[in-house]
Amino acid sequence: MGKHQQDFETALAGDELARQTFSWLAPSHRHDFVSWIDAAVAERDRFTRIQAAVDILAGREAVRRN
Repeated sequence: MGKHQQDFETALAGDELARQTFSWLAPSHRHDFVSWIDAAVAERDRFTRIQAAVDILAGREAVRRN
């Protein structure tokens, strides 16, 4: 995983559905989530992306595509 692995793993550990969904993803899709989180420049943005990733994985938020 990326440089913010521990923060993301902690967030996933707090949400069983998100953790399970993440574990079922193909490696390329797991990489996409981690890369998106790692690409955040500001600390605040990183935490926002971690929470958004957990919500998406748990089905509470739709995936937004640009």
